[in-house]
Amino acid sequence: MQRVGAEEIMLHPLGRGDVAAMVQAIFDSQAPIKDELLDLVVSLTEGIPFFVEEILKALVEAGDIFYADGRWEHKSALSLHILRSAQDAVGQRVEQLSPEGRHVLTLAAVAGQRFDFSLLHELTQLDEGTLLTCIKGLTAAQLLTEASAEQFAFRHALTRQPIPASGSRRRTSASWISSRKQSERPARS
Repeated sequence: MQRVGAEEIMLHPLGRGDVAAMVQAIFDSQAPIKDELLDLVVSLTEGIPFFVEEILKALVEAGDIFYADGRWEHKSALSLHILRSAQDAVGQRVEQLSPEGRHVLTLAAVAGQRFDFSLLHELTQLDEGTLLTCIKGLTAAQLLTEASAEQFAFRHALTRQPIPASGSRRRTSASWISSRKQSERPARS
């Protein structure tokens, strides 16, 4: 689907050298990336920058990549906790959230890529302070970003996709959101 005034730009995966440069930039390191780690990152991510970032973040959180003696090190490839996709990386972060944080994240996923604080407040029925605490945790986990003073968004469309929600919960929330958006539209004359 192409929109009027929009141009589709085909992006190609990064090559091995660009992935190495990206890893160095993420780790703020001047030292070259070890071949074993670079081979692993390239093979797991296929040069897709979002996946490079997510896989590295997950490996650091799992302790498979760590900072020691002034440089970034990694466990041997055989002992690395290997994630096969960005979904695995996001899923791992979601599992570490509190039950309340997971609940807020699930409802945010139903609300859309970008959503108003007031909509999430109505959906969750949490008091404002508790909801703000949950959103701060989701932002710290790099799942959400603050789009404006009253709006939040998923950090990337791919971070929203693997968020679990039961079918009935998703349908009920989606239906409620749809009816709310319909009622907010100005009437046509």
